[in-house]
Amino acid sequence: MYCSNKNDCWLFFIEDPSIDETSKKTAEYLFNVFEGREGNIIISIAGPGGSGKSTFANQLSKYLTDSQILHLDDYRKPRPQRIESGLLGSNPAANNVELLIEHIKNIRTGISFNKPLYNPVTGSSDSFEKYSPQKFNILEGELSLSEELIGLSDFIVILNCSWLIQFNNRFKRDTLQRRYSIKKAIAVFIRSNILDFIKFYRPNYNFAHLIIKRISKNRYRIIN
Repeated sequence: MYCSNKNDCWLFFIEDPSIDETSKKTAEYLFNVFEGREGNIIISIAGPGGSGKSTFANQLSKYLTDSQILHLDDYRKPRPQRIESGLLGSNPAANNVELLIEHIKNIRTGISFNKPLYNPVTGSSDSFEKYSPQKFNILEGELSLSEELIGLSDFIVILNCSWLIQFNNRFKRDTLQRRYSIKKAIAVFIRSNILDFIKFYRPNYNFAHLIIKRISKNRYRIIN
């Protein structure tokens, strides 16, 4: 842990800073932690669905110069395969973890690769794009907290929030963007955010270097 002294993890003197202030200070902290470090660095942004991982990763990348984001949802297995096995994308087994580990090793050695692009409409990765490793490589997704990947990051940031915020965010996305029925949206939330997350990811919170709690739409609080 880089924050061996818990007080060292308190980055802000602002009470409940905004996402912009939080991401900026986090970037400054990361620059200090890894100053003089040779080689590519891997930063994980993890947390339950609806906690704002993608938004935070995008904001962090804006302030973390020489950075690139690798969205882990792109490594989901095809939807028919997941349906047949009875798994949601929140289950590590529903993702192409072996390919992701191979790509993370490429990041370490500075080798570019073609990463999959998941299409939520077709439910499969039907296209690819080139990923060129940078100094800071941001892995965005709860999968980075899985048992298979937890040891591959140099620094782990967990975004957390109440189940109410998680549900509201996921419910709006799943019913409006993905056209889920109310019944399906609720069922997916229970399976993904409560059952799968608690089973596969919550036990690894102790590996986090920084835990940030989202207390409202644009207010955040460092809790570790």
